[in-house]
Amino acid sequence: METPAMAAALAAPPQYGATGRSGDGAEAVLGRESPSAISPGGRRAILLSCLLAILVVSEGYDLGVLNGCVVLIKEDLSLSMMQASMVVAISPLAVIPGAMVGGHLADSLGRIKSLLVSCGVLFVGPLGMALSASLWGLVFFRAFVGAGIGSALVVVSMYIAEVAPPELRGRLIAGEEVGITIGVLL
Repeated sequence: METPAMAAALAAPPQYGATGRSGDGAEAVLGRESPSAISPGGRRAILLSCLLAILVVSEGYDLGVLNGCVVLIKEDLSLSMMQASMVVAISPLAVIPGAMVGGHLADSLGRIKSLLVSCGVLFVGPLGMALSASLWGLVFFRAFVGAGIGSALVVVSMYIAEVAPPELRGRLIAGEEVGITIGVLL
């Protein structure tokens, strides 16, 4: 049952104090922060998350790009349906071991170096796929890219979760998932 005092408190706009918040934390959950409420560290986390979202969009694109051109690859390399299916399926299968390796790399090398390794894999892998003239070369580089995607997914999530302020963490990590989906749709 709502009392008149509760109704008045819910209807009134939040009053921001010296910290930029009303003190109850509800505005962070509801997304009603004032522009000055985000700390410089929070702004840095938002910027880094936006940059990482570009990487994540490319990961989604790498996962989904082959579906549109598999017919041409099948004709060009004279692949059977089973071989073409293997080329398509190997990348998502390689995401799983790539994610396990990515977690280990992040713990042993650190988040930034692990991100750089993943970016290197995601740069070299598509070049190898483009230059590949055989089924096994294409399968190898598709698996290589899949492992890089799995590694990067884990490391990006870890990095965003560690640098983001608690009130922004969920939204910034959700942005990563949206980026993957956008990449697949491209």
